[in-house]
Amino acid sequence: MVEKNLMTRFQNSETERAKLVEMERGHTERVHEMMSRISLLEAQLSTERQEKLRLNTELQESRVKIETLQTKLLEQTSKLDSMKSIHDHALEEAKENYQRMLRQHLQDEKDQWEAKLKLEEKHRMSRESENQRLRLDITRRQESSSSVVGQSNDFSSSISVSPNQKHPAPEVSEEISIIRILQLLVFF
Repeated sequence: MVEKNLMTRFQNSETERAKLVEMERGHTERVHEMMSRISLLEAQLSTERQEKLRLNTELQESRVKIETLQTKLLEQTSKLDSMKSIHDHALEEAKENYQRMLRQHLQDEKDQWEAKLKLEEKHRMSRESENQRLRLDITRRQESSSSVVGQSNDFSSSISVSPNQKHPAPEVSEEISIIRILQLLVFF
């Protein structure tokens, strides 16, 4: 019985040992799983640390770029304001120059028209003066021609034209021509 008892105890121990071995194997598998999981998590952590480091570096670079761009923006804004001021000033000067040129052009045109008007007035006055002088001259000549016509009729009857001579003497012909011209001018 002691042997049976020992045997039973031995079997129980074997069963218990098998259970413990099985448990140990289960625990070992779990430890391996946990180790794999830990390795995976460590790899992820390492990747995330590298990503964080990269992002921090990019963030720093972006901050530097932002500061640089802000400085450039301020410079460009200042330049733009300066150029706008220069442009406005130049535009104002151009407007003033254009208006001055336009006024000068208008004054020149006005002066030209006034000069033309004065010249035309002068010509008109000259023509009127000439016409008046001609009228007076014609009137005098008419008065003298009426006496000359009477004399010329007497004179022309006294001039005889020979058969060989077709025209009267040149002096008489000229006087008659002048009288005719004067008579024609009287009608104008």
